[in-house]
Amino acid sequence: MKTKIYGLLLLLMTAGCGNRHSAYFSEFHEVIPQVKDSVVLQGELLLSADSALYIGSIHSVKGYLVAENSDNKDAVFAVYSEEGTLLNRFGHIGRAKNEFTAGMRINGQFEDGCFFVNDVNLSALKAVNLKASMDSSVCMVDKSLSTGGRVMNAYYINDSTILYEQETRDNYQISQMNTRTGHVAEKYDLYTPHTNAFDTYYSKMCIHSSKRRLASAMCFLNQVNFMDADGNQRKSASLYADAEICEDRQKRTAYYCDITSNDRHVYALYMNQLLEKDSYRTPKPMEVHVFDWEGNFQGKLVMPEYIVNITVNEDGTYLYGRNTDCDVFRYRMEGAFQ
Repeated sequence: MKTKIYGLLLLLMTAGCGNRHSAYFSEFHEVIPQVKDSVVLQGELLLSADSALYIGSIHSVKGYLVAENSDNKDAVFAVYSEEGTLLNRFGHIGRAKNEFTAGMRINGQFEDGCFFVNDVNLSALKAVNLKASMDSSVCMVDKSLSTGGRVMNAYYINDSTILYEQETRDNYQISQMNTRTGHVAEKYDLYTPHTNAFDTYYSKMCIHSSKRRLASAMCFLNQVNFMDADGNQRKSASLYADAEICEDRQKRTAYYCDITSNDRHVYALYMNQLLEKDSYRTPKPMEVHVFDWEGNFQGKLVMPEYIVNITVNEDGTYLYGRNTDCDVFRYRMEGAFQ
């Protein structure tokens, strides 16, 4: 077992947000104070909350849009065409192999005809056969792989290996586990330790299709992280100001609220609103920060709508976004950091 912790030891934090420490995740940390390249996207309303089923989040999956809705106990997934036509619904809330809980999230992977769903509450990573489920209107789960408690992000590597991010007592940890034996072959810490890991380091994550690179957008730190799956070659970036831990709950900020990717780019959705006051409440134009998979900043996208969930299609021609009213917009990305 190998443990890797990058950066300096965490300083003792006092009330307020005045303590700065760039090496929470990596000693290779870049602060980008100004953004020169910016593209304003014009969206078209693709799915209206008045006519569509309630959409908790939207995901581009091999030419389809798959919406999650754990509040709909009779159809937790709805599949739409890229033009917004409802094609089918399937999936139930429950504890069976082909059922899910409110802790589910599509993880962005598609392989062997399946999209993958990490269900935190069930400690399981499930492979949903898209075509078989659409043909039968029944959720067809080809694989259900056990993970562990408080696994926030999980990814399929092959039939004998999964990789997952798990909250520990004072950190987040990446583990690679043999699914046949349950043995954890390798694990390493992501950050410098903190007594309240969830409220400090919780992130949204994505994986490259090669399964060799990971990226994460941090919800409560102004930072996006990049690394190899084995924990090496780390890099992090902060836009506008350096990342800092804030212990004063009145001043805590919701920074990144979602992340999506294709093989060329990573798109991190930047909220930058006070957590207790404005986040998910006060509409404003939203930014998407675009990086390559090495962590190099490419530019900024701006959407006039108050988008809180994004997904990009495989070739980068369209970005889709859901607002707080559960409307879904489509943005043409031609020439915009595709």
